[in-house]
Amino acid sequence: MNKKPVSKEVRSVKHISKLNTKSINKAVEKVSKDRDFISNAVKKLDGLKFPAYKYQIVDFLNKNSTKNETLALFESLNGTILYRDQYHVKKAFEQNNPEAKQESQITDKTRTNLRVKQVNPAHKRKDYPEVQATAPKNYVCELCSKPFLTRDDLIHHQEFEFKKK
Repeated sequence: MNKKPVSKEVRSVKHISKLNTKSINKAVEKVSKDRDFISNAVKKLDGLKFPAYKYQIVDFLNKNSTKNETLALFESLNGTILYRDQYHVKKAFEQNNPEAKQESQITDKTRTNLRVKQVNPAHKRKDYPEVQATAPKNYVCELCSKPFLTRDDLIHHQEFEFKKK
């Protein structure tokens, strides 16, 4: 057997990051202040087939020679999320924008004057069966009151019992 001796050397290789963190942070900061930047950036995704991951979005923008600032913004997206459409991407950017967050907030006036419909206790829900489909069923023989787990077992038992009599 030819085994190579294990090397005890420690090597290092200079790694240059593909991403410029300063430009990404600058783009995210700009998004937090300028909603038009978000809209313009998302419009550059016209022609991209969705759903798409971050790397597909960045590749699309690289092919269409997008500005570095906009490209840096898309580099800030989460790489594990499958973005369904442009709206989904826009919402991902808007989570860092205080103006966009404010639009989704409930106001104090609305909170104190909530109009809640009264629930009628006599109303029964009909959107689900009363007995779940997975609930165990008991099949009981009418002759001897013996319980069975399956309908087939009950039928087999009844055939046997009726033959006896």
